Amino acid sequence: MICKPDLNLIATKVLDQRMKNDWSQEKLGQKAGVSTNTVFSIEHGSPTRRKSRDKVAIALGIELE
Repeated sequence: MICKPDLNLIATKVLDQRMKNDWSQEKLGQKAGVSTNTVFSIEHGSPTRRKSRDKVAIALGIELE
């Protein structure tokens, strides 16, 4: 059985930590090596590549899954 990530929970964690860091989506994207559109998609619970979510998590210093 494949376990799908809870994209809404991930979105909340990413947005909360980004706001705590006082970073824009653009700044997070630069630090994570992903596009601003990818950050936007993650924060809105849209499907994204796990590799992109992992990069964002590392940049924020959080665990997502």
